[in-house]
Amino acid sequence: MKGSQAADTIYDVLGVGLGPFNLGLACLMAPVENLTAVFLERKSAFSWHDGMMIPGTTLQNNFMADLVTLADPTSAFTYLNYCKQQGKIYRYYFRENFYLTRQEYNRYCQWAASQLDSVHYERHVTALAYDDADQCYVATVTDLCNQCQLQYRAHRLVVGIGSMPSLPACVGEDYLSAHSGQYLRQKARLQKARRITVIGSGQSGAEIYYDLLHDMEQHDYELYWITRSSRFFQMETGKLTLELITPDYA
Repeated sequence: MKGSQAADTIYDVLGVGLGPFNLGLACLMAPVENLTAVFLERKSAFSWHDGMMIPGTTLQNNFMADLVTLADPTSAFTYLNYCKQQGKIYRYYFRENFYLTRQEYNRYCQWAASQLDSVHYERHVTALAYDDADQCYVATVTDLCNQCQLQYRAHRLVVGIGSMPSLPACVGEDYLSAHSGQYLRQKARLQKARRITVIGSGQSGAEIYYDLLHDMEQHDYELYWITRSSRFFQMETGKLTLELITPDYA
């Protein structure tokens, strides 16, 4: 996309970032007539928690909580349609396990993203402002592929950049440390240490601890797990709690 084209067009919706939330929104918007949208992603392709693609780990919710099903079960971007298009819908039916692995969910999202013309990769949004004259948002963007500046304009703005990894200030570059989001890329380096400590009792902490537990004898390290809470809490899957996330409750 040339800079002049981007600057002259005022979209209905501008999405910053392409995680599952904005990807789901893009999928739902795709078939809507007379609605223009553009979604800008800094990375060169869709990826979701690529540092946590530990084999065998699953999502917290079943397959119906995919990108679109609960909002529009007839959408072409449902997980079941993905299975149909990939020729594996019967295998999924026979499997009788409604919880997708992280790796499978990532493949599904990549499939959905590949079909969207509204998604633009290697677009780094560096500034956002509101133009009172045109009554629209203006995004200043660096095209990382061509190393040039672009502007995108839209009446509505949706920011979905996700959370940023954070390490304690006392942890410097000389320490063998890593955020959970970088785990698989740092795993081999971490396993050279004599002791490994996992901090945090969430799902990611549990998955990392369990994964490292398998290799303790091979790499001869000690493994510890520390949490601020008084105990390890089971994932909340009670029916009443799930009601809290429904549109009727909101």
